[in-house]
Amino acid sequence: MLIKQGKTNIKYLLIVIILAAIVGGGIYFWWILNQYELIRPHKITIEQVTITTDKTEYEQGETVKITVKNETDDSICFESCNPYYLEKKNGEWKSDPETTKLCIITTIGECIKPGENKVFEFKTAWESYKKELGTYRVITRLCVNCKDLEDFIKNSETIYSNEFTIKEKTEDETTDWETYDIPGYGSLLDMTLEIDAPFSDAKLTISGLDGSVSYVAAKRYEKEISDKGIFNGQQIKILVDLIEKNNFFLMENRPWGPEDKQDGSTYKITIRTISGDPELAFPGTYSVSCYGFSCSQKFLEIKNKIIEFWGKEILEIGV
Repeated sequence: MLIKQGKTNIKYLLIVIILAAIVGGGIYFWWILNQYELIRPHKITIEQVTITTDKTEYEQGETVKITVKNETDDSICFESCNPYYLEKKNGEWKSDPETTKLCIITTIGECIKPGENKVFEFKTAWESYKKELGTYRVITRLCVNCKDLEDFIKNSETIYSNEFTIKEKTEDETTDWETYDIPGYGSLLDMTLEIDAPFSDAKLTISGLDGSVSYVAAKRYEKEISDKGIFNGQQIKILVDLIEKNNFFLMENRPWGPEDKQDGSTYKITIRTISGDPELAFPGTYSVSCYGFSCSQKFLEIKNKIIEFWGKEILEIGV
């Protein structure tokens, strides 16, 4: 009787062990499947990835800046051959052959991590070429968590940017770029705004001869960034008038003093003027600098007008 009872207990124990293995195995399989779902290539939700241009209207010669934002929880990868290209609206959207490379895709391209951005740029005109006028949009093919080309082909999505227009450059027929004179000092050659902040440096230089603008900036110990732009004749004239009205050449430097806070920026404006032929004459240079909390209102008026006309961010990182 005792032997039979022992055999029965062993039988029930084996049944319990088998059932536990089946249930445990099922749970483990379900967990593995879910992990695979998380890491396998999958489709992108359109709202999670955006492509935008920095403006919606450009003149021929301006640079279009395209920003791809990855707001997914995964890495997204571009096509290696054409990470982006344009479509032109002519009744219907058609691919723009000038921005489409003829090449064979052999691998996936660059990938960007969650929360990161990728910026592309293209110029709308060069000396011997001008981009056709019209309405455009940017297209890119992207894939989430793609490991190889097969993944990309099966799972990539096509994402579209906002529409933007390229128009003919407006010529300022009333402007002679060499006639912006500052009485008593000559014609404006260029002006430069420099911002020395606790954790960044930035420099914006405006040509008084053609209105071209160059911008360079960097966070402390990081790679320098740059940009370009253009001021029109009216903007140059307003700045020259403001320099004269505010008696810029009579301003004095106002450096940091013991009574000032230590978390501000130092601003510096440099004006270069020239008399006669710009290629032969030697420019006159006058600079005024001040610490943020001690800058005069007239100095700040010139500085703020330069920043307003630039119309983009100027890097200034404080404490």
